[in-house]
Amino acid sequence: MIIKTRSKPIHALLLLGTSKAALLAAVLAAPAPAFACTPAAANGVTVSCSGANDGYGTGTENDVTVNVQTGARVEGDKTGIALGDGAHITTLTSTLVSGSEAAISLGEDADVLIAGRVESGGFGVLAGSGSVYLLRNGSITITNPDDVPDEDDYAAINLRGEGKASISGSIITRGDLVQGVHMEAAAEVEVTSTGSIRTEGNYSSGIVLSSFEEAGQQRMVTMAGSISTAGLYAYGIDARDAVDEGLVSTRTTTIHTGTITTTGDGASGILASFAPDSESNVTIGGAITTSGEQAHGLFIGVAGGGSAPIHLTSGARIAAQGVNSHAIALAASGEFPGVGEAVIRIDEGAHLSSTNAAVIGTVDDPETPVDPSVSRLNTHITIAGTVARATTSDVAIDLGAGDERITLLPTYDVTGVIDGGDGFDTFVLDGEAGTSGTIALIVGNSARATNFEDIRKTGAGTWTITGTVPGNLPLPVGTVEAGTLVMDGNVANLALNVRPGATLGGSGRLGAVTMQGGTLAPGSSSGAGIATLTTGNLTLDAASTLAIKVNDQGGSDRLVVNGTVALGGATLAVQEIAGNSFGGINPFVYTILDNDGADAITGQFGTVTNTLAFLTPTVSYAGGSGNDVVLTLTPNNVPPDPEEPEEPVEPEEPEEPTPLFPTAAVTANQTSAASALDDLDQTEGSDAALAYNQILFMTTPQARQIFDLASGEAHASMQYALADVGDLFTRNLQRRSALAAMAPGGIGLWLGVLGQDSRRSGDGNAADLATRSYGINGGVDLLHMALGADGSLRAGLAGGYIRSDADVDARLSRADIDSTMVGGWLALESGAFQLSAAVGAGWHKLDMERELLAGAIDRTVENRRDARSIGVSAQMRFDIDLQSLRLSPIATLDVTRVTLDATQETGAGALNLRLDRASYTGARAGGGIELGYATGALDSHLRVIYEHELGDGTPLQRARFDGSPDAFITRGAVRRDSGVAVGVGLGYSLTPTLRLTATYDGSFNQDQTRHRGGIGLGMRF
Repeated sequence: MIIKTRSKPIHALLLLGTSKAALLAAVLAAPAPAFACTPAAANGVTVSCSGANDGYGTGTENDVTVNVQTGARVEGDKTGIALGDGAHITTLTSTLVSGSEAAISLGEDADVLIAGRVESGGFGVLAGSGSVYLLRNGSITITNPDDVPDEDDYAAINLRGEGKASISGSIITRGDLVQGVHMEAAAEVEVTSTGSIRTEGNYSSGIVLSSFEEAGQQRMVTMAGSISTAGLYAYGIDARDAVDEGLVSTRTTTIHTGTITTTGDGASGILASFAPDSESNVTIGGAITTSGEQAHGLFIGVAGGGSAPIHLTSGARIAAQGVNSHAIALAASGEFPGVGEAVIRIDEGAHLSSTNAAVIGTVDDPETPVDPSVSRLNTHITIAGTVARATTSDVAIDLGAGDERITLLPTYDVTGVIDGGDGFDTFVLDGEAGTSGTIALIVGNSARATNFEDIRKTGAGTWTITGTVPGNLPLPVGTVEAGTLVMDGNVANLALNVRPGATLGGSGRLGAVTMQGGTLAPGSSSGAGIATLTTGNLTLDAASTLAIKVNDQGGSDRLVVNGTVALGGATLAVQEIAGNSFGGINPFVYTILDNDGADAITGQFGTVTNTLAFLTPTVSYAGGSGNDVVLTLTPNNVPPDPEEPEEPVEPEEPEEPTPLFPTAAVTANQTSAASALDDLDQTEGSDAALAYNQILFMTTPQARQIFDLASGEAHASMQYALADVGDLFTRNLQRRSALAAMAPGGIGLWLGVLGQDSRRSGDGNAADLATRSYGINGGVDLLHMALGADGSLRAGLAGGYIRSDADVDARLSRADIDSTMVGGWLALESGAFQLSAAVGAGWHKLDMERELLAGAIDRTVENRRDARSIGVSAQMRFDIDLQSLRLSPIATLDVTRVTLDATQETGAGALNLRLDRASYTGARAGGGIELGYATGALDSHLRVIYEHELGDGTPLQRARFDGSPDAFITRGAVRRDSGVAVGVGLGYSLTPTLRLTATYDGSFNQDQTRHRGGIGLGMRF
């Protein structure tokens, strides 16, 4: 392929050096213009230009500062402003600086800031070195209709030495060989989001870097704005490491996040080349669109042993629409031989497309042909984004003679064929842990990939191969290095080696399988369902594992081997799977390896591991047709067949089988439930038999999980919750009675709210219980009677409604409790002595939902149950008067008894529970100190009490499964004694007939933390 720069063709790697010394000297030696800006040009002056001016400076004045004021015009004949070294030029808005050959011509260390217009027929800004800032409102326009002498070109901005160009305004060039920005040494070019460069002419590129005088120079292009070119070989960005005389390495960083559009033939969006010692790279996160013939989106040339790192981020959009145009074109050098490397990463979200050629392809220059034996390019492409041709039969990636490596990540989207070309090429499926990808090796009638000598699965993720590959399509031997490869396609001509730590699964067909320390596990990566995987010759070694899933229907994973079988002392891992129904009287014999040949299996398994809690595996290597591998699972409580006696003996009575399920239980509730589940009805086809077999095929953790869930432990724990609800009502009523004193006479009415949050800890057998209650209460104060000079008797009635949520999360159990409460209270005061007490009764409706979820069991249990409670709360207090304070020893007693009716669960078939009537009494006595403060309308107190638990120690519930005759006992958490309670109370008379009360009680002991409170407002009529 031929690429032209200026007026002559060169190889893709070459860029003609451009020397402008003669032109710059001619400009600086031009006749001095009339001095219109003031003061006159001289070394070290600061100049202000206003109004209309002729050109300024002779090109020899150093350290001059020129400010072109708003509205001013500096229009020279050949040069607008010509100064020497150290010049500082600022043009404000609405200004014009112009000259036919150069608008601004400066020496070294120039500093130019442009906010107005700059116009010329040659150069906008020409300087030996320095910086040029084109601000947002600034513009540079170059119009050069004449031919430019060979070896020279013009530019809107041209720095011959080190410098920086920052473009936030607009650059427009018209004419051949007129570049937008041309930097000839170490340089930084920045086009901001508001900046734009437009060139109209052949060989007129947007940005050109040509620093070829010294190796290793640092260059950087950051393009966030827009570049458009219209002309032959007019590149968007031209950054190369080569000249006619040889290679010059640089350190060039190109970052493109804006928009590049080219319309001419040979006009690539970005042209970059890499010398052997280059430290350059290209990052694209923006858009590139080309429409000319042989106009590539990104053209990469690598000379000698150079390396080209290319990164297309998620925002990259490259579209090559012309004839023979690639989104990415790759070229090795015939003139500078060596083995180079291109490393391309295409991120998820990036999109590459082409219309008339491969999206990614190689190109050659016929004038300097490449000899693959001495010069080639090894290309490594990682694809997580989109590489798209119009149809699947089009070639999407067409590579050359190098050793290529194409890596697909799970998010890839490739339309078209991937052709590895000559050389040793590797096709890789990669991905991190937790990712999964799918690939069909044949799409339509076209191969997904061709001309690859190696296929590999790497990374910890999962890949699935689908589709059918014709047997006449040659495929290399593949390797599963890591992660999981699921073969769900029909690819009998693909042989695989599986390395340590890797897994091969699926339900398709493939060729010979050689296990080199990996795992062979038929089926999907999720482990759901059973599967049959067909292979050619099967070879296992002692470090490898064959993982086989079995179910309770007599089904299992299976290997069908069309060839020889060598087991090599591998491990057989028997694993559980979700079963659906009982499939027969004895479903526990499985053909796990079906050998189609007549030859015997070579070797045996060295180890058999088993995750099933209740079944023991044995293996036969001569089962089925005589040379198949058969797995038998025997319940752990079935004794081995007795040996035949030498002489007849009297038959013994058969032994009662040892209970099976309790062998996996470790807690009391697990053991109780397991014993009852062990006696589930075994009638064929019954739900009880189904549940039994589902448990039989569980692992030990799964079995313990189902024992806990099925035990109905939450029914016992709910007795705690109901006692807490009843106690909340009576305790709140008692606490109010001690604070509710108002003036005697009339009838008192009151209304309040109350609530609690209770957390009861588990004990290793039963799990934690959390109860949250909230409700309203109210009542009437019927009696307020004076007793002697310093006593009184008060009494009243009350009622309320409380809504509670009770959860045993570890047992997947939750309940809603609706409680209707009634009660009465009495308060007796006599001098320093006070007795207050409350009684309450409650009617509760408890709606519970439990989930049975373990192994193959997934059932939801529902139940509605009625319960009743009765309770009393009492307190005695003796006051020691300390003027406005009082110190009071107090004693408390709280007792609540709950009774739950018998009930029947629904929704879980044979695992529904029939629950007997249950009752529980909770009681605690306490003693402590209360510090009170009373003055006028206010009565408050703070208390600390030591409480001791009385009553029943542990709530019990007797139950039986619908599918089992055996009743069993399930227990709530053991109640532990003693703890500390704190309380705060406040009574405040808003008026003589209106009183506000508020209380808080907190209980803290080894097994429970409880917070309670209530607020009431009373009025006497």
